[in-house]
Amino acid sequence: MQQAQASPRSAATLDPATLVAGLKRRPGAWVDFMMRFELGLEEPEANRARQSAVTIAISYVVGGLVPLAPYMLLSESARALGASVVITLLALALFLGIFWVVSGVIDIFTALSHRGIHDRGWTAALGLLSILAGLIVLAVPGLSLFSLAVILGVWLLIFGVSEITLAFRIRRGVR
Repeated sequence: MQQAQASPRSAATLDPATLVAGLKRRPGAWVDFMMRFELGLEEPEANRARQSAVTIAISYVVGGLVPLAPYMLLSESARALGASVVITLLALALFLGIFWVVSGVIDIFTALSHRGIHDRGWTAALGLLSILAGLIVLAVPGLSLFSLAVILGVWLLIFGVSEITLAFRIRRGVR
């Protein structure tokens, strides 16, 4: 009986029963195989968890200080509230814009470099749209956030009405 090894070449040449038997003997081999060859992930370094925890903690502290800074710097709480809202919305627009631009670049790179994927044209088109939306949000954050809020509100109304009508149709069908 052949022993299942975590490599794409040996897994392709084994019959399924042998592969399953080998994985039952070594359950961690499946996880190792999927992490390395399917997801392209390697075993993390031992100190990586500590670095990640410190990075996340710093992000939380900075993220908490952004909306609280006006309260620390301004003596009047009503002005601090307005400044906090504006600063928070601008930070949101900045992160959203950067995220959309980076996401769009990744989509375009993926569409251009992976010839075998389905819907490469749609992936590239959505990447371009994402970059355009990100640049618009970065260029005109106030108007962009207002527009996104209106679009989200309209979408939520339409989605809510469609969910209610679906619920009534399902209820009629259950009877």
